[in-house]
Amino acid sequence: MSIVEITDHAARIRARVLSQFADSPNILAVLAVIAGEVQALETTAFDLVADRMLDTAVGAQQDQWGKIVGQPRGGLSDADYKVLLKVRIEANRSCGTGETIISVISKITGASVVHLRWGGIAHYEASYEIVTPISDSRIAVLDDVVLDATAAGVSVSITEEVADVSFRLDSATRGLDQGRLSRRV
Repeated sequence: MSIVEITDHAARIRARVLSQFADSPNILAVLAVIAGEVQALETTAFDLVADRMLDTAVGAQQDQWGKIVGQPRGGLSDADYKVLLKVRIEANRSCGTGETIISVISKITGASVVHLRWGGIAHYEASYEIVTPISDSRIAVLDDVVLDATAAGVSVSITEEVADVSFRLDSATRGLDQGRLSRRV
């Protein structure tokens, strides 16, 4: 949504003056005073609205957005919280489609590839590949948001696959190195 501030109320009022009053200094002076007040009101109202839109909100305004959409800040910076708020809005508006679940997982984890597979009746299995494992607090947020993005009665299990940590043969000890293929989130 985009709003546009009107910055030329005085010129607009002058342009709408009837021709019979165009040369009347008293009427023009009164209209100029009114136009100045209208312009001040427009500027104030625009600032109030614009500063509270999600794309321009910071600090306390973002916390208000969090209360509206049901997403606490959890110690995040303004930039990270703004991304999370947008993801939460997407999850809240979701109809439980696979595309939305994939989008939510991708945006929260930063994974470029997310797989979603049917796992049986009313169940999906999601997996994503990432270079660095996400934190436990981010996993909690991921679980909460994905649960809200799915349709009622449908469950989703999520698996994190860490790209640079995998099992492999060790040439020195002829055994398997320590590592993991994935973890259930």
